[in-house]
Amino acid sequence: MIALVHPLVNSIFINNIPYNRFTFEEISYYQEKFTYITNHFNYHSKSGKREKKYFNPKEIYYSIVNLSQISIELTENCNMKCKYCAYSELYEKQENRNKRAINFSSIEKLINGLLSNWESRKDKPITISFYGGEPLLNFEVLKQTVNYTKEITNTRQLTFNYQITTNGLLLLKYLDFLMEHNFKILVSLDGNDSQNKYRVTNHNLPTFKIIFNVLKKIKKNHPFFFESNIQIASVLHNENDIVEVQSFFMEEFNKFPLINALNNNGINPRKKLVFQKMYKPLTGFLTVHKEDKKTQIQIPNQRLLKIFFEEIISHTPNRIKDLFGSAKKISMLPFRGTCVPFSIKLFLTTTGHIYPCESICRQFPLGEINQELSISYDNIARIYFDLMEKYQSSKCTKCFFENYCPHCIFSINEKNISKCYHDMQKFKKTLSLILSYLEIESIDCKNFMTKKPMFI
Repeated sequence: MIALVHPLVNSIFINNIPYNRFTFEEISYYQEKFTYITNHFNYHSKSGKREKKYFNPKEIYYSIVNLSQISIELTENCNMKCKYCAYSELYEKQENRNKRAINFSSIEKLINGLLSNWESRKDKPITISFYGGEPLLNFEVLKQTVNYTKEITNTRQLTFNYQITTNGLLLLKYLDFLMEHNFKILVSLDGNDSQNKYRVTNHNLPTFKIIFNVLKKIKKNHPFFFESNIQIASVLHNENDIVEVQSFFMEEFNKFPLINALNNNGINPRKKLVFQKMYKPLTGFLTVHKEDKKTQIQIPNQRLLKIFFEEIISHTPNRIKDLFGSAKKISMLPFRGTCVPFSIKLFLTTTGHIYPCESICRQFPLGEINQELSISYDNIARIYFDLMEKYQSSKCTKCFFENYCPHCIFSINEKNISKCYHDMQKFKKTLSLILSYLEIESIDCKNFMTKKPMFI
C-alpha cells in the first residue's frame, strides 16, 4: 500500500518531514496537497463543520412525482435453488417465504394510486421491472401489467419501459412477448460450468448448459436484440474469479457481466463457516510498473469513489463565496449511502408492501396496498429519522468516516457497526487506497458520477 499516496504526504500527516530526502519544491507541493485534502474533506479530523440533514416529507413526495422505476416482485416461487440465495439457509429469515404470487389487482392499485402524482411529468419514461423468485413463473400477471401500462400510454403522456431479472430457464418460452415489448433482460449466470456450480435446480441438478445454450440460441437467432437488450449478471464466490468470468463472457458473447458480491449481512450464525468459505469480496487490483517492479494497487469500492468525487465537486471554487473561504456549514445526511426514499425506485412485494428497493429489510415497509395505495410521507420521514438518530448516538459518531459513510441506514445494525467503524489507522488506510488508485487510474469524473448501469 502506498502510504497516503506519497511518502511525503504521510510524513506531513505525522509531522515528521525528512528534509534531507526531498527538495524544497517537492515538500511545498505535497504540503499544499495535504492542506487541500484536510481543508476540504475533513477526513483527518472529527471536528469538520457539518450539520446533520434529514429527509422531509415534501422531498419524499417529489421523489414519487419523479419516480423513474417500479420494481415488482411477481412471485416468491423459483424453479432453482441456488446455494447462496438470499432466501436460502445461509441467511437468517427476515420473513416467511410461502411461494406467494402477486395478483394483478395489487399492481393496478399501485399504478392508479401513482397516476395522480404524474400529471405534470412529460418525457420522463417509467421503467417497470419484474423480479422474483423467478418472475416468469407468474407470466400472466407480467403480461397483464404490460398491457395495462400500454393502455395508459394511449390515454396519457406517459411512456413505460420494461426490464426483467431471470434465471433463464423459461426465457425461450416467453421470448417473443419480451422482444415485442423491447424488454431489457438480465440473465443470471456465474461463468463457465465449474464456476456456475452453486446455481442448481430444485432437484440439485446443474443449470449451466441449459442457460448457456439459451443465450447462444438468442444470440444466433436474434443478434441485434441480444446485443442491445440482453445483459448477464454474475455473483462472485470462491468458485469463480472476476478476471476469469469477464474473459469467459467476452469470449463467448462479447459482453462484460455485471458482477456482485454475496450479501454479507444477516448471515445465519449456524452457517457462518459455510458462508466464509463461499464469500469473496468484490475487489480488484491494478498492476503498476515502477522502476522495473510490479506493485498491486487495490481498486476501491465505487460508492466510496463517488462520495469522494462529490466532495471534490462540491468544493470546487465555482461560487464567489468559496473563493473567500466561506464558513457556511454544509448540511448532509449522516449516512451518505442512504437514498432519498423512491429517488431510485419503488419496490412492491407479493404481500402488497412497499419499499424503496429490494435490498431493504422487510421489517421496514414504507407503504402498502389494501383497498388502495397507502403511503404516508410524514411516517416515512419519521422512520428514517428514528433510524439515523439511533445509530448517530452509537459508535458511528466516533467514526472518522462519519461524514462520508457509504452505507445505507437499513444495512446497519449493532452487529456490523464494528466491522465498518474507522478509527484513525483504518481511516488512513482507506484514504490511502482511494488516493493511490486515483493517482494511477485516470477517471472521467463527470461520466463516472452520472453513468447508470443497464440494470439498477
